[in-house]
Amino acid sequence: MWKKTDAWNDMHKFYLWKDHKEYVDKINKEKFAGYSDWSIPSKAEASVLFDKDKKKKCMDKNGTHYYIDPIFEAGGVSNTWITECSDDNIIRYDLKCGVDTPYPGNDVFGSMRLVRKAPVAKEEPKAETKAEPKAAEKEPAKEAAKAPAEESAKEE
Repeated sequence: MWKKTDAWNDMHKFYLWKDHKEYVDKINKEKFAGYSDWSIPSKAEASVLFDKDKKKKCMDKNGTHYYIDPIFEAGGVSNTWITECSDDNIIRYDLKCGVDTPYPGNDVFGSMRLVRKAPVAKEEPKAETKAEPKAAEKEPAKEAAKAPAEESAKEE
């Protein structure tokens, strides 16, 4: 799940790599869309946004088109910090051409698009096969029979 706006849309400012957590922490503290696990994307995640066919486009803050789905709010910035970046290796992903670009020094400004990881489905526990229950065990106690109905009502 992607956030439709970027850091520029939301804050009207750029961020140095060393300050990117300021924006991420703000969005998570606000529980944007009810979630607190937003993060910057990996290169692989960011590359999914870039439309290689160049049929979809969005307008950046300077009025220049770049190739991502117009479902994202116009007026943002065409780059994002990615998880492969570090204090020693400054890298931005460029959404105008679909490449990651390393930069010398650490005084490079950028923006951010935030993403949430897809939830991982938990594997259902396998049912155990048991021997035929004894006569006294065949009919559940009335209290135990009520529990699933009460839990079902809580879920609705």
